[in-house]
Amino acid sequence: MSDHVPPELWRQIFIILRDEGDDHWQDLSKSSQHQRRSTLVPIVLTRRYFREIAEPLLYEHIVLYLQKKGSRLGTVVDALQAKEERRKWVKTAVATWRPTSRKDGDDESRNECSILVETALAFIPGIQGLRLFRTLLSNEVYQWIVTNPNLRTLILQRCDFTQKGRHKIDLAKSNIKALTLTQSSPFLRFPFGEVSKLFALQGLTELTVTAPFFDHITTLLRAFPTPKLHGLRKLTIQLPSGSPGTRDKAVHLFDFLAHSPNLTHLLVQAGVTVHAEDISICTMDALKVLQAPSEVVVALRPDPNAGCIETLTVNGPLKEMTAYLFKGTIRHLSLDIGIDMVSASVLECPELLSLDLRLRPEERATNLVTLSHAVAVPIWVQTKAAQELASLSHLKRLSLQLCTELSEHRAALGIILQNTEKRERKVLAKFERTLPALREVRLTSERRWRIFNEGWEVVADPPPM
Repeated sequence: MSDHVPPELWRQIFIILRDEGDDHWQDLSKSSQHQRRSTLVPIVLTRRYFREIAEPLLYEHIVLYLQKKGSRLGTVVDALQAKEERRKWVKTAVATWRPTSRKDGDDESRNECSILVETALAFIPGIQGLRLFRTLLSNEVYQWIVTNPNLRTLILQRCDFTQKGRHKIDLAKSNIKALTLTQSSPFLRFPFGEVSKLFALQGLTELTVTAPFFDHITTLLRAFPTPKLHGLRKLTIQLPSGSPGTRDKAVHLFDFLAHSPNLTHLLVQAGVTVHAEDISICTMDALKVLQAPSEVVVALRPDPNAGCIETLTVNGPLKEMTAYLFKGTIRHLSLDIGIDMVSASVLECPELLSLDLRLRPEERATNLVTLSHAVAVPIWVQTKAAQELASLSHLKRLSLQLCTELSEHRAALGIILQNTEKRERKVLAKFERTLPALREVRLTSERRWRIFNEGWEVVADPPPM
């Protein structure tokens, strides 16, 4: 039977089995990589016909776990050496330095691992994506990155860029489209000697940086004239993970926005704020996806005759009603909001397809949210939510969750209000009458419901990878 199925169809089936519908080659977790291999290896061993189709998929994404003892790199390199054809199959590579002891963190051990990376890269010159984690960028690795014509995605995380003043990064002549620079410490030096070398990447379409690096970029922008990044479409600003004092990192955002007028995606991670003196009215006509603090959302006013924001996520409590700025254009909305402001917010967005609300009581100004305050939120969900959301006739996905301050009261609320599945079904029946297109609901109990032919059923979330 398998011989009558086109190989292209088998390939698509094997890709779905490997990726579970999502290409997450950048994932460093061993459980994820083990799952990807454990799915394909039995298929490769089943029969020759399947091996010819599945084996290239097995080598599309390789991971190099570098350790002084028991390195898995040799296994990968041996496999590439054994069959030259495999080298052409590799599209992306991830290398991570995992010291097994404190001694492994010395310069000698890191240099050994850098040599191992150089060896691996020599066998895979055609890769399109490279992620280096905790890796020393030797001159050889740096030259490979700069001169490789096929490299499109480069992710440098917690890497040693300038050990002993070895070099600064200059990617001006590379073909990189997506660049990620993240560090856990704000004290590590910015990898670009001059910000102009970063802005020389005129082909750059995606940029992801941690807050300390981003603020360094904007500081240099203020000091030196720099060309605009007309090709940049997506900017993501993250918190530096794993370092103390990473809450509420403030950045100067608007200077950078002035140099990237064609942004379509602006994603500011929750916890990253903007300096108050930096906020100014800024027209971003091309924006389609916006995740940012409420004060930034207010300041970014798109021309109603130009671009239309379709996805809006507001970090932190909504301080004023901002949805009116994007009348009728939003399809996906995520807010941290008081229950007294929900109706006014959604009335201006009749075309919503998904709505994610992190609810808080009306007394939003109080610093201490007591259990008596918290009770008002699930009561609103049970009695008024369906009525106040009735105007959203196209809504397919709805999430009504407790805000962070209320989460600690979740167990008590469930007991006090008898928040059982039976009671939730009554709430779902109200939604079904008022929201005809609704197919998925997540309620304050964290139970997720999805409608099937037989009616509403609880859907278990997949375990985290």
